Amino acid sequence: MCGIAGIVKLKGGNCNSNSIDLLRSSLSHRGPDGSGLYQSACKMTSMIHTRLSILDLSDSGLQPMTLGNSGLWITFNGEIYNFLELRKELEELGYRFITDTDTEVLLAAYIEWGESCQLRFNGMWAFAIWDDKNKTLFLSRDRFGVKPLYYAFREGTFFFASEQKSILLCSNQKPNINDSMAAVALTGSSLVEAFEDCLFDGCKRLLPGFSLRLRQNGDVNKKRWWKTYEHLTPQLASQPKAQREKAFRDRFLSACELRLRSDTDIAFALSGGIDSSSVLCGVHHLVNHHSNPLKRQPDNWNTAFTASYIGTDQDELSWAQIPAEETATPLNVIDVHQSLSVDSILSCILAVGDVVEPAIGPWLMYEEMKRLGYKVSLEGHGPDEYMAGYSYYWQPYLADLLLADGEMNHFVKAVSGLVHSLPSDSQVSRSNFRRLIRGAKLDCDSPLGVIPEQVISKLHSLPFLFEQEELDYLKQCSHLQRRLYLDFHFSSLPAILRNFDRCSMAHSIEVRSPFLDWELVCLGFSAPDEDKICQGITKKLIRDSLTFLPEPIRCRHSKIGFCSPMEGWLENELKMLVLDTLNSASFLSASWCDGKAFKKLADECYQLGDMVKLRTLWPVINIQLLASMRG
Repeated sequence: MCGIAGIVKLKGGNCNSNSIDLLRSSLSHRGPDGSGLYQSACKMTSMIHTRLSILDLSDSGLQPMTLGNSGLWITFNGEIYNFLELRKELEELGYRFITDTDTEVLLAAYIEWGESCQLRFNGMWAFAIWDDKNKTLFLSRDRFGVKPLYYAFREGTFFFASEQKSILLCSNQKPNINDSMAAVALTGSSLVEAFEDCLFDGCKRLLPGFSLRLRQNGDVNKKRWWKTYEHLTPQLASQPKAQREKAFRDRFLSACELRLRSDTDIAFALSGGIDSSSVLCGVHHLVNHHSNPLKRQPDNWNTAFTASYIGTDQDELSWAQIPAEETATPLNVIDVHQSLSVDSILSCILAVGDVVEPAIGPWLMYEEMKRLGYKVSLEGHGPDEYMAGYSYYWQPYLADLLLADGEMNHFVKAVSGLVHSLPSDSQVSRSNFRRLIRGAKLDCDSPLGVIPEQVISKLHSLPFLFEQEELDYLKQCSHLQRRLYLDFHFSSLPAILRNFDRCSMAHSIEVRSPFLDWELVCLGFSAPDEDKICQGITKKLIRDSLTFLPEPIRCRHSKIGFCSPMEGWLENELKMLVLDTLNSASFLSASWCDGKAFKKLADECYQLGDMVKLRTLWPVINIQLLASMRG
C-alpha cells in the first residue's frame, strides 16, 4: 500500500524537478517508509512511489520496479492477495523472482498475459506501467475502485497520482470548483463518484474497473475491463438454500485468509455491526479450524479498535464489545468527544477532499492504530450494498412485492403481515412503512428507479449506464437487485471507499475488506432476493451462513455505522467555523452557489436552534472549506 504518481512529457523536455518533489511530498503520508523515483532515459517520463511496507519489508520491495530487461517499470498501490498462487503459476512458465513482493508478480503477470492479467488478480490496486521501448503508459484501477487513481492533461503534459490534490499541486493549477460537480454534490447524491470529472477543475478520476493507455503522440485509449454482470452465475438462485449458504461461507473464509497475508501487524476495525463482526469472528474461526498452516500470516493479528460516541445515539461500544469478548480480542476504545478538535475536523475534511460529513470516528481510530504501530486494518465494507443492509432497500423490495402481487388488497395484507414480522430492533420502524409504500409505488413506474432527476438535469449524460447490454441486464432485474447493483458500483459504496481510503491513508493505514473479494461479490449478486431480505430480515444469507457469529450480533437488526453526531457539533464545536466560512467574501461571491442565500439560511437555523436543517447545509460549507483551504 503506497502512494503513486507520474509525469509524462508528451511534447518533449525534461520533467520539472520541483513538480517531482511536490508529488513525492504530497503523498508521503501514504508511504512513510521510503520513496523511489524512475526517470526514463529520454527524461520524458518520471514515475514516483512512496512506500508503506507491508510485504517484503526489505529494500527489495522498493519501487518503481522493473523485471529483467523487459523495459517495463511499475509503480503500484494496493495488494494482489493471490500473488502466491500467481507466482507459482508464473514460475512454472519459467519466471524467476528475486523479491517476496506482489509487485514483482504483478509485473510478470502483465508481461505474460498483457491486459488480461487484470482478470487474474484478486485484490485492490491502482498501478502504472511505463513501457520504455514503446513509449506507452498503462494505468489500471481495480474492479470496484477500492484504490484511487487520478489524472490530468496540461499543456502537453500528462499527470497521474493517488490523490487529486497532488495533481493540482504539481501542475500549478488553481483549485477552482467545478460548478457542475458541485451542483451534483449539493443534491446529496453519491453519484458524484461515478463521473470522471472531480470536484476541482482540470482533474479526472480513472473509474473503477477501467484501464487507460497513453501513447507518445498523446492518444488515450480508455477501456472498461471489468463488468460485474458478465461474471454472475444465475443458476445459483435455483440451488438449495443450504448449498448457497455453504458457498457463501466458504468463499468468505477464503477471502479472509487471503487478506491475512502480511509481513507486518494487522488490526481489526469494529463498528458493532454484523459486517465488521463477521470479519473478526471469521478470521478467528479460520485460524482455529484451518487444517493447513496459513501462508504469510503475521504473528500479531489479534487486536481491535472502535470509535465510541459516548453519551450519544451513535455510540455502539456495547455492540463492539460482544465479538471482541467472544474472540478474546483486546479492544482499543477511542473516545471521539474527548479527542475531538476543530483542527482534527479540518484535517479530515482536507484529507478526504470531497463532499461528505467529517468521518471523525474513523479518523481518530486510524490515528490511534498508527500510534500503536499498526499498518493494516481488516474491515467490513461492501455487503450493505449487495446484501441489502440499509433501511432504504425496503422500498424497492416492496415495489417487487407490489408488482408480483398485482392486487393492491393482497399487497396490503402481505405488507401488514410483514410489518408484524419485523424484529423489535429493526432499523425500519412500522411508522416508516407508509412512506416506503408510497415510494414503492413510484419505483414501479420507473425503469431504473434510483437516479435523482436533479442529477440528470445538471449533467446530461451518465456514461456508466449507457452500455446497452448493461441496461438490458438492469431492466430485467428486480427493483431490489437493480438498486443494489447501482449503489454498489456507482453510488454509495464508491463514496464510502473513497472516504475510508483518504482517512486511513492519511495515517498510513491500509484497509482490507474481505466482503469485497470479487468472487464473493459475484456470488452475492447471483443469489436470489430472498437471500437479501426475507421475513422482515435483511442480509439473510450472511446471518444464516456465518454461524460462528455471536448470537446477539447475528440477530441484531438495528444499524448505525460510522455516523457523526453532527447536530451537536454544529451547535457547539463547529459553530464559529461555520459562521466564519459562510461570512467570507469568497463564499458570498462564489460562482457555484448563491452564497448570500445560504448564509441567510444558516443564520436563521442558528437563531431558531434548528441544527437538523443546518446539517442539510453541510455540503455547501464543506465545499467552501475545501476551496478556501486549497486556494
